[in-house]
Amino acid sequence: MKISFLTCLSLIVFASYTGRANGQSAITASAHADETAAITKSAKSFYDWYFENDYPYYEVIRDKNGKCELDTASFFSKLRALGTISELFIDGEKKRVKDCADFMSTVDYAAYEAADAYEYDAHCSHFYYMYWIKSQETPNSFAIKSIQQNGQGEGTADVYVNYGGADEYLVTISLQKEQNYWKITDIKTIEKESAALVKGRPLIEDFIPQGWKTILHERGDLNKDGIDDHVIVIEDTKSENFKTNDGLGADTLNLNPRMIMVFFKEKDNGYTLVAQNTIGFIPSENDEESTCLSDPLMTEGGIGIQKGILTIGFQYWLSCGSWYVNNADYKFRYQNQEMALIGFDHSEFHRASGEQSSTSINLSTKQMEYITGYNMFDDSTSKPKKTKSKWKGEKSYTLEQCSPDTYFELLDIK
Repeated sequence: MKISFLTCLSLIVFASYTGRANGQSAITASAHADETAAITKSAKSFYDWYFENDYPYYEVIRDKNGKCELDTASFFSKLRALGTISELFIDGEKKRVKDCADFMSTVDYAAYEAADAYEYDAHCSHFYYMYWIKSQETPNSFAIKSIQQNGQGEGTADVYVNYGGADEYLVTISLQKEQNYWKITDIKTIEKESAALVKGRPLIEDFIPQGWKTILHERGDLNKDGIDDHVIVIEDTKSENFKTNDGLGADTLNLNPRMIMVFFKEKDNGYTLVAQNTIGFIPSENDEESTCLSDPLMTEGGIGIQKGILTIGFQYWLSCGSWYVNNADYKFRYQNQEMALIGFDHSEFHRASGEQSSTSINLSTKQMEYITGYNMFDDSTSKPKKTKSKWKGEKSYTLEQCSPDTYFELLDIK
């Protein structure tokens, strides 16, 4: 795709947010991305080990007196070898299996070997299925989704399993940062039929971190159940993120980070958080590097829901440093248990000449349409030229994965 030098220049000017969030927010966004990756890696490590080793669990061994012993020591040794398991998790496991361990210590090992199926179900029900996937059926795969960092040293990640159809929610893994490493402190297993209730909370406000405020709220049906779902954009309110600006632009810059959250309204159980982005995709109000950049989201951008499609729009307008105005609309649809990016529309125009061009990408069909020759000020001089081609990008995106770099990746701007 051909892009004029001035357009590229304007992109570079406003890109300080879309590429770096802002001087301080750049570090924040990068840190969020790094922490998200670290949380994902630690959470994934347990289920990688679990799947690769044929779903191991505590074994019953014979002690020196001919009684049964629940071999927790060997199991805990294997967990510690992962390097991602907190002693808090192991302490919790000791408490969880204590009743089973105490009971089995009274059973003769010979009797255990000769026992009928489910004989010890009352005390050791977890013997009879794969505990960490709460099933007797082996799934095809698992996936880590919905990564959240809750404060400085705590995080969560959801595990989904797939049995051949859509991904199914399984558990939420809780993690804690210990000596700069994310370690698993808890894995909350649930019955599959209760999965939809796990993340349900009565009010949307119950999901908003302390000290954050809602700045946008949109309603519309996203999952075709006839009930309006909700999308909000929230913003931190820390006073230290308001900076004095001695140059061009606003006197005070609001550099507080923003997040977008998508909720499904449940018929009987409040709201379920199905997606959120915490890695800087939503620009802050101001940018420390491009102080003349207007708020990309709140000035002429915004969010909207129509026919099951969530559109997130940004406008990059600078009061100094560039004549170009750029608009970017990202279109998301709920499919395969996630908010998938299915379309991207981009337009730009020159405020002096009126020259305008646009690009539209269908990520589902991999088709791209590029139009040049428009003039916003004089229709008589407009000579639109439309070019269709195959979009060269190979990457797919979900709302949670979109970052400031996504803009440049979609438009193949190096």
